[in-house]
Amino acid sequence: MATVTVTILKHTPFFQVVGDENLEDWGFMSRTLSIVGMDGVPLFNQLPSVMRFDKLPQPNGNDWRVNEEPLRDEYIQLNNYDGDGIRRCQNYLWKDNVALYNNKGFPYRQYLVMSRNLLKGIKWEENDKGRFLKFETLKPTDDVSQMTVNSHPHFVHRFDLVGHNSEKKTYHTWNTPRGLVYYFLTSVEGYGYIPERYVREA
Repeated sequence: MATVTVTILKHTPFFQVVGDENLEDWGFMSRTLSIVGMDGVPLFNQLPSVMRFDKLPQPNGNDWRVNEEPLRDEYIQLNNYDGDGIRRCQNYLWKDNVALYNNKGFPYRQYLVMSRNLLKGIKWEENDKGRFLKFETLKPTDDVSQMTVNSHPHFVHRFDLVGHNSEKKTYHTWNTPRGLVYYFLTSVEGYGYIPERYVREA
């Protein structure tokens, strides 16, 4: 039987999702540099900086989804800071080929987080597959009407784009082609697990 070690957090620290430059996954540099054309030149200057999480303490190769239909109106309101909320959601955030709804589109949100955002830790779990942070998420039926990135930075996240400059130095920006884009951190369970290498204490 596999050994499981659980470490309860004595306080509730916040953890930041790290960037490509902190991960061996992309050679400690922007993932855009690894996607090249026939001429060997990178195809993208910027891409969404997403990391998968899981509903179990295991490496995340699974395509878990949460139906965010109950949050439709709240998403529009969250992104309506300049009156462009509907277009920002319909033409960018919810597109089936854009990061969070990866190939399915709204409302079938994949279990993903973006670099530089915060997670509220519950505990560490370690097993034969690695060490994982269990963290809080919203459920789509939760009341989010008063939540903002300032009041609840662990539940209201910002789109993060990662890129590189001419010296191949990695950078991040909150600005997207549609301006600042906000999303709720949700799951079916109300929590998620993320590999230790994807986070650092904030």
